[in-house]
Amino acid sequence: MRDNLIEALLGRIILVTFGVGILAFLVAADRTDWFNIRPATGATVALAQASADRPSAGPQR
Repeated sequence: MRDNLIEALLGRIILVTFGVGILAFLVAADRTDWFNIRPATGATVALAQASADRPSAGPQR
């Protein structure tokens, strides 16, 4: 009797874990912008924009 209860509980836990994993995958696949690396503060945004606007430091022709 106890073994059946443990097996049923373990089966339900595995099923719920699988379902949550599938849900997390589907949400992550829909929200790919969550995984872009973005600057965290205003100062880093300003530095990133300033470095992007600067011309390359290579030799001028």
